[in-house]
Amino acid sequence: MDPQITAAIHAFREKLYKRSFIPLSKQQAVSAVDTPAKGPVWVSRVKFPAAHLEGLSRAVVDAVKELGNGNEQFDIPHNLDIVGEWVGYRSGVSKAEPEPEICDQQKYDCLMRDVGSEVTILYVHGGALYTGCPATVRPATAALAKLTRGRCFSVDYRLSPQNSFPGALVDVLGAYLSLLYPPPGSYHKAVSSYSIVLAGESSGAYLVLALLLIIQQLRPSQQIQDTGIKVSGSKVGVPFPAGVALYAAEGDRTHCLPSYKNNAKLDLLQDPQPCLDDRFPPDAIWPSKPPRGDVFCEISALCHPLVSPAAAASKYWSNMPPMWFAYGQEQLVDDGRIIAKQVLDRGGTVQFAEYEGLPHIFAFLFPAIPQSAHLIGSWADFCLRCAQNPDEIESISIRYEATDRNLVGKKIGRLTDLDEETVRSLMQKKKKQYKVWTGKRSNKVCL
Repeated sequence: MDPQITAAIHAFREKLYKRSFIPLSKQQAVSAVDTPAKGPVWVSRVKFPAAHLEGLSRAVVDAVKELGNGNEQFDIPHNLDIVGEWVGYRSGVSKAEPEPEICDQQKYDCLMRDVGSEVTILYVHGGALYTGCPATVRPATAALAKLTRGRCFSVDYRLSPQNSFPGALVDVLGAYLSLLYPPPGSYHKAVSSYSIVLAGESSGAYLVLALLLIIQQLRPSQQIQDTGIKVSGSKVGVPFPAGVALYAAEGDRTHCLPSYKNNAKLDLLQDPQPCLDDRFPPDAIWPSKPPRGDVFCEISALCHPLVSPAAAASKYWSNMPPMWFAYGQEQLVDDGRIIAKQVLDRGGTVQFAEYEGLPHIFAFLFPAIPQSAHLIGSWADFCLRCAQNPDEIESISIRYEATDRNLVGKKIGRLTDLDEETVRSLMQKKKKQYKVWTGKRSNKVCL
């Protein structure tokens, strides 16, 4: 690994650690804010009314109950308007070009004139489930739209801790259904599931994995077209998308798997999470009211498959669309290895890539390095092939090592030796260490 990159990782880790002890409301105030779009990108902001999708929240709650053991505590979420933005490549302008002062309908029409393929990417941003918004990931959605010659819909789901599990899942499912079955007055026409690729990074990629499990849970009822969800009064099915493309996906909310410890020196994450540290400064939104032991969910739900998809039984990963995973040499890599192996074992198609010596979401942190360009290009290429030639996608697991001249890819033999029972046992053991967080005990932060 280049010493300069290593030094940059260490410097970023120290900066991130200091930022992590800022109250959550202030972190949201900085990160979850829309900003004007600049440069060669079209952004059209939209809102789909909650009333368009009847039974949406109930379908998610039913899936939570069906996949759980009955002991999990969770709040029943309300249906909210689905908010997000369409993102596409804007040709013929410089990097400094300001966002045009025209209405969102006109921006969408202009976006579609620059679209050259059928690819529609439903993108779910990361941010530990309590920070971020579509604007924070525009470099990624704009790049994917440009390279696929398609478009992205980036969903602005509700954030924790104000909105606990499974609220965000209701929004992500609602966004997917709004692409398939647009409400009256929408800018877009109905999108075929064969053209949609689900994508996201980090905790956003987790939400995509959970969405897949919800769709899987709805499949038996779809045989009689009774998912419990109605659009404009008519029952609708919820098909799988054309593909799934996930970067640095989180699959274990307890962070108990071996790579979390083994790759700690190379990565950016902390255990326990800073917001669970007794030195963390409380504010109006955290600790929650009533207090709980995780920003996103109750302690009792930490090992639920819709919170930690790596805990899902292998049968739930059957008949999945083609899937793409990419990681650095990071703490969350076992999360992806376990899920990818489950999909492969059930006959699915998986492309899995690791990049030696690099941390979580390195392509976002260090976009100028060759590994980042390679990852973004591979990401877009997979999305394009899912919509155009899915039958030609073949499974492969590969690790990329950097040399002086280029990247060298070496096949990974076996993804993991961890079985279902071992994974669930490790998670349950880690869950017992969690405690309800009620506020800080000291004003000092030791760095």
